[in-house]
Amino acid sequence: MPTRHVGRTNYRHNVHLIVTAITLLTLVAGCGKATPTLRQAQDEAPAPSATPALATDLIFNAYVEGWAVYAERLVAELGLYDDDPVGKLGYLQGQLYMASRIVLDTGLHALGWTPEHAAAFVQGAMGMSPGAFIGAMDRYTVWPGQATGYTVGQLIMLDLRQTAMERLGEQFDL
Repeated sequence: MPTRHVGRTNYRHNVHLIVTAITLLTLVAGCGKATPTLRQAQDEAPAPSATPALATDLIFNAYVEGWAVYAERLVAELGLYDDDPVGKLGYLQGQLYMASRIVLDTGLHALGWTPEHAAAFVQGAMGMSPGAFIGAMDRYTVWPGQATGYTVGQLIMLDLRQTAMERLGEQFDL
């Protein structure tokens, strides 16, 4: 069996139109912003020694990745793609990819899919060659709930935003 490196992606298979969406997801407003912000909050906590190690040593997937997909959606809502149809297509492709990863995650861990069944699903849903998502498939195989955590975090942030909108009314501004 060949050696697998979990979390690595074969980017030469990826389509170039997703560059803007991936940049926003991982660098500009997404994970690259959430992780340092969480670390800073942990460092500035009033009594760090009283904070459980679980809260200080882990970066929670639903927070970091949830923030990333929330931020990606937010920039789309703010009109980033209005004059960029190729970028918009990349954003929508990313949304489809996210949805299929949730199904993949659920299929592998709740429905007992084999990796071959999961690969066939993603290939059919996305029209991608297996090499394009092999790293993601390996990650979801060894990390149950990882893909689902993205969406759980995003939904919580959308709910918090709705609460803020209701409380602030006219004063609310994205």
